[in-house]
Amino acid sequence: MTESLDTKLSDVVRIARHYQRSIRIDADLGRPEALDGYICHATARAVLDGMSKQLLENNQRAFTWTGPFGGGKSSLAVAFASALAQNKTLRAKARGILRLDKLPAFDQALPVRRGWLAIPVVGAATSPRPELGWTQNLVRNPHSRPVQSR
Repeated sequence: MTESLDTKLSDVVRIARHYQRSIRIDADLGRPEALDGYICHATARAVLDGMSKQLLENNQRAFTWTGPFGGGKSSLAVAFASALAQNKTLRAKARGILRLDKLPAFDQALPVRRGWLAIPVVGAATSPRPELGWTQNLVRNPHSRPVQSR
């Protein structure tokens, strides 16, 4: 009995190194290892399903995800963009994690032919010009990666 009382949570639970920091959409998008350990919970699946249905049923084209700090919004954004990625391996990994085979509206609303180009522009307390400048280059040359200055 005393043995179990001496067991620490850290002896039983391991947290992947990249989950010991906040995910950064601009830095983690396109990195397959950013998806490692991600668990798509029911609320996240409902968000994807709801967005897909809105796209199919009306002209809704802008969405806002809100929730508490650390609630998984950025992680879901990376998984969502990865599920539409041009990289087939990344796309397959994300689609499996998100279990998109159970959300038929997703593929109807967001069909993937050659993959989508997700442009990770994130807010900052600076001018958006540098962000928008490199995204213009990214659209012209989708395989280039910007140098992160933040």
